[in-house]
Amino acid sequence: ETNYEIISPKELKAKKQADSSWGVDLVIDCSGHAPAIEEALMLLRSGGTLCIFGVSSSEARIRYIDYKKLGIEVYPLKEFKEAIRELKKGSIAKAIFEIN
Repeated sequence: ETNYEIISPKELKAKKQADSSWGVDLVIDCSGHAPAIEEALMLLRSGGTLCIFGVSSSEARIRYIDYKKLGIEVYPLKEFKEAIRELKKGSIAKAIFEIN
């Protein structure tokens, strides 16, 4: 018993349409197909995990990335100390710095 619920694509769409804040804890992609990975990102709850085992072609591009949902925060370079504090606290998973 894994305590995971397996949901069909049709059920996923219905749940997401019924409640836009709904999301899954874990998505496992074995296809490496960029549109499938984009869809997986859309279905994750905040803090959810995406495991990608498939390999995409070098031309593939993922067009959807919600940094906040992935625990990534963007900071101006001058706020690097704040970013380090947040990383140490564990409130973010990664910091990206804007260089103007």
